[in-house]
Amino acid sequence: MINLTGFICDMQFQMDLLTVKINSLEKSMKKLEDFHDEFKDVLKKDIQTHREMWDEVYKRLETIELYNITHQIKRIAQIERDLSTILKCGDLSEIRERLDELEQQKETECSDRPHKCPICNGDGKLPGVLLKNPDSKIEIYKAPCHVCDETGIVWG
Repeated sequence: MINLTGFICDMQFQMDLLTVKINSLEKSMKKLEDFHDEFKDVLKKDIQTHREMWDEVYKRLETIELYNITHQIKRIAQIERDLSTILKCGDLSEIRERLDELEQQKETECSDRPHKCPICNGDGKLPGVLLKNPDSKIEIYKAPCHVCDETGIVWG
């Protein structure tokens, strides 16, 4: 009888031990599922953010392409008008005069003009960066703008 009682106690102990391990595994599984759900939500948000970013990039590219096409159409129309004017001229001297006029017009339209540097906003220095010196003083360091060579002006 003692042997059977010891065996039953040992089995009960083993079952209790297995129950504790199963409960521990269930808790671990629950934590893992929670982490998975949280991670899945973070990934969904991240994908949505990137999708919106790429949509904005594509819209900007379409705008640039549309602008370039519109500009080219206008330029072609201008060339056609100029050719029409030249073809209406009766002799070579009129054609030569019209070509000279168009050449002067082109030079005045395409001449380099000064503009405020878009990188440094005309300052000649890039926006400041906070730096801490060894003597514990904080300074704003402004790097030189290499686009305008620190003049604040670009030509074109």
